[in-house]
Amino acid sequence: MSDIISQGSSLSRQGIRFTKLQETESNEIINQKPSYGQIWTAISLVSGTAVGAGILAVASVSLKPGFIPSSITLISAWIVMAAVGFLTAEVTCNIAAQDKQSTDFGIISVTQRLFGTNWARTIGLLFVAFHYTLLIAYNAEAGKIITQVIHIPVFLGPILFTVVFGGIIALSLSLIHISEPTRLLS
Repeated sequence: MSDIISQGSSLSRQGIRFTKLQETESNEIINQKPSYGQIWTAISLVSGTAVGAGILAVASVSLKPGFIPSSITLISAWIVMAAVGFLTAEVTCNIAAQDKQSTDFGIISVTQRLFGTNWARTIGLLFVAFHYTLLIAYNAEAGKIITQVIHIPVFLGPILFTVVFGGIIALSLSLIHISEPTRLLS
């Protein structure tokens, strides 16, 4: 009987040590500061996909139905997107709390941990398709605007947009010294 009691007390002491170890590791993870490039990459990705493409279409799409139906639709879409954002943050934070060693908590790696490799590949393909669609929409709309402003042939507008703004992005990335490319599909 005394062996069982001594085992229990040693386990509880080990449990206390383990809890203190977990607190120390989680504080170290929380206190790590992300690099300058990671912050700007995240800001650019969110603002470019969430704000940019929507602004291109809001005016022309909301003209026909009118102000009230367009406002109701936009507010409803905002509520759904906010709910999805909160749910994504909750799942990611729960996984981060469970796996203190990992630093990879992107959508694809979270999907792989929760649903497996096949679903992660599916999500990766959807991300690629989504971002290529955004790229095409930006090039088409910007090319149309450039064509109208400087009166060049229609096919040259998207090419000029890609060369000028792609060059600006490449130059800015080289100026802030990003040493390794961003991993969008983790």
